[in-house]
Amino acid sequence: MRFRLSGVLRRWLERAVVVVAALATIATSRPRWHVRLTELPEPPDPAKPARLIVEASHQTELTIQDASGTRWILPERSSAPDRPQYLVPPGARLDVIEMTGLCHTGMCDGPCKAPADAFVRIASITATETWHAEDTQDATAVLDPGAPSPTFRVSVLATRAPTLQIDVADRAITPMVSGPVGGYFYVRWSAPGGRALPLTVAWTARAVVEGLCPGLDPCAAPPDEHVEIQGITLVADGQ
Repeated sequence: MRFRLSGVLRRWLERAVVVVAALATIATSRPRWHVRLTELPEPPDPAKPARLIVEASHQTELTIQDASGTRWILPERSSAPDRPQYLVPPGARLDVIEMTGLCHTGMCDGPCKAPADAFVRIASITATETWHAEDTQDATAVLDPGAPSPTFRVSVLATRAPTLQIDVADRAITPMVSGPVGGYFYVRWSAPGGRALPLTVAWTARAVVEGLCPGLDPCAAPPDEHVEIQGITLVADGQ
C-alpha cells in the first residue's frame, strides 16, 4: 500500500536526518591536543611585509590581527612541514601560533596532553620582499538614503587566499568589505552625510594575491600564481 508523507512530516524527517548525521560526526571525531604561543614578537618594520619562520614538531596554524580583523594565514606552499614560513602583511600583529595533533586515547578519555617531544618555537621574523599578482574591475554604486544600502558581491578566483582593496577617488567615502567566503567578497556602501544625494560613486575592485620572494630582492609572481575577478553583482538588500 502506498501513502504520502505530509509536507510538515517530511520536513521534520529531513531535519532529523541532518541532526543524526551531525551527532554521528561529533561522536566519531577524535579529540585533539593543542599547544599555543601567545607571547609573540612584533614585526621589525610595520610598514613592510615580514617573513615569519616557525620550527615545530607538528602542524601549526597562525592567526593575525590587521585592519580586516582576526584572520588565519596559511604557510607558504614551498616551506617544509616542520619549518613553515608565513607572510605577515604590513601593519599586521601576530595573534596566536597554534600546534595541534590527534590524541591516541579512547573517545571517552577526554582531553589529552601534547606528546613529550612536541615543540613549537619562532626561528626568526624579518622584513622581506614579496611578489604580487592582481586583477581589477570597475563598477558604480548609487548612494541614496531613501533606498537600501547597495551591497555588491565580488567573485574572485585565485591560486591562494586573496585580499580585496577598493579604490575610490573620494577618500571620504569608504565601503565596508567582508570576506572572502566561498570565493566571494561583499562590499557594502552607505550614503555619506553633507552631500547632495543621490550620489553615484565610481569605484574599482582590486583583488590581490601575494607571496614571499626567495631572497631579499623584489621578484616577479611565479607563472603558476594568478588571481581573477570573475564578476561584480549587485545583491538585493545585502543578501
